Amino acid sequence: MRQTLFRSQRTSASDDGFTIVELTVTVSIFAIVIAALLGIFISVQRSQAYVTDRSESMDGLRIAMDRVSKEVRQATAVTSQSTTAISMTTFVGGSAEALTWSVSGGELRRTDEWGLTQIVLRDVTNTDVFTYTPATGPPLVVAVRLEMRPAQSPNILLELTSEIRLRNG
Repeated sequence: MRQTLFRSQRTSASDDGFTIVELTVTVSIFAIVIAALLGIFISVQRSQAYVTDRSESMDGLRIAMDRVSKEVRQATAVTSQSTTAISMTTFVGGSAEALTWSVSGGELRRTDEWGLTQIVLRDVTNTDVFTYTPATGPPLVVAVRLEMRPAQSPNILLELTSEIRLRNG
């Protein structure tokens, strides 16, 4: 009889260890915390992608606007003008060169006098990029307005405008 009592004491609740219920509750709480942290991490990562895309798009807009502004400002003559394109003779690297800036198919393009075309900016949403003052005759001021929507954030419209006074006309 004594052996039976002794065995029942060894398997009693006073022994160290965890029950299956305690382990299940602990694992469930741990899973909920991990799921919440994972949700926050994914949200932050997605937000970072939007911010990075918007920043890169804005940088592209600035670079394109700087190039257009510099070349229009140095133009000696505007040979053709419309809201979607401007052709001019301007100084590039110290020598006069014929250039055309144009927008079509959502791309801002620069074409030199040898016919080489370079795509300077993609995802341009507006086609009326160039405005001239005065409206008739040789322009004294060229206004440039570039708009685009970043690929990751299509509900955001980025826009840069610049009024450029021709120096050498």
